[in-house]
Amino acid sequence: MQDIAKLPKTLQAKYIHSVMLMADVGANLGIPHTKAMGKGLFELRLKGAEGIATLLIE
Repeated sequence: MQDIAKLPKTLQAKYIHSVMLMADVGANLGIPHTKAMGKGLFELRLKGAEGIATLLIE
């Protein structure tokens, strides 16, 4: 499991926003936000002032 608390603050904020959005509309937000990896697994792509992070979401 990836530790979200270790991400820079802007990426944490993007993560929270993205997860709330996924709760409303589903995990497949589409490029550039998510990429379907198959078998219900998605890559969540976060971009903030401190850089870029990718996380795997089921």
